[in-house]
Amino acid sequence: YMKNKASQIKVLLFAELSEKYGWDEKYLSLDLIEDKKAKSILKHIDINVDHQSIIVAINKEISSLEATVKDNDEVAFMPIFTGG
Repeated sequence: YMKNKASQIKVLLFAELSEKYGWDEKYLSLDLIEDKKAKSILKHIDINVDHQSIIVAINKEISSLEATVKDNDEVAFMPIFTGG
């Protein structure tokens, strides 16, 4: 059933996020994300963090939570590291 594979995205969590939520890599169907935005993926995977405290990278490029994700993209969420 290869048709499904086309709309998959890979979601990665780094550092404290993966420690807190207990996983670091997941494949999701993009069809489940209504507006295809990075912030909606966060909501879909039940990650409740202050949006100011995380960085999103789409295909290894720093992006915005408002950015639209496309089929087969890799979407990575990581905490912003603060000194002190």
